Amino acid sequence: MEITLNDIAKIVGGKLIGDGTQVVSKLVKIEEGEQGGVSFLANPAYEKFLYSTSATAVIVAESLVLEKEVQTNLILVEDPYAKLVRIVSSILVLS
Repeated sequence: MEITLNDIAKIVGGKLIGDGTQVVSKLVKIEEGEQGGVSFLANPAYEKFLYSTSATAVIVAESLVLEKEVQTNLILVEDPYAKLVRIVSSILVLS
């Protein structure tokens, strides 16, 4: 199923930074990110991948302080892991 970043931001009650019209259709690991994929960053050990991922979007904590510019869209939320679960549940219901 394809879903826009605007729709994901609405589902999780997050703030989108980037192009909300972009479409994603799969979940991807942040370190293996690819276009059309959405990932999340919950573990600080993976933050280094945020700056090089090719994922279309990454769900991150709203408290995250960026060390440098990112090349992906961000969806800022309180708890990235919990919001990822909500997205998966919503997509399964919508499919």
